[in-house]
Amino acid sequence: MNIIAYFFVGGVSFLANFVVFLLITRMTPSHWVAANLAGFVVGTLVNYILSVTLVFESRIFTRRRPEIVLTGIVSAIGVGLETALIYVGHELVHVDLNLAKLGATGMVFFWNYGARRFLVFGGTKPIASSMVSKRE
Repeated sequence: MNIIAYFFVGGVSFLANFVVFLLITRMTPSHWVAANLAGFVVGTLVNYILSVTLVFESRIFTRRRPEIVLTGIVSAIGVGLETALIYVGHELVHVDLNLAKLGATGMVFFWNYGARRFLVFGGTKPIASSMVSKRE
């Protein structure tokens, strides 16, 4: 069930990522790779803040520093995957850049959730319905 909460977090993070991507690709002469990196950084920051607030409990680490470092590593792999998928879609298959970005982001969503869930945090916060059934 927490994948549903993460889907919401991912959606908000994606919006931050995509808005930065669009602003850079449309308003500057920067290459799409630079725009993708900038958008991914912003989206990752939003994702981390919302994830630790709403979705995940830190069960693996007692301190935040290793959690943040591992989140950075997971994110670096994610941006590498996303950039490679955009490259294939846009540069090789000639799909519209924005559609390639949307598709790549959708695919990388599952990497991000799984890696954060099992490698970084180790646990999810209880959802409201499971908390109610525990009280009864």
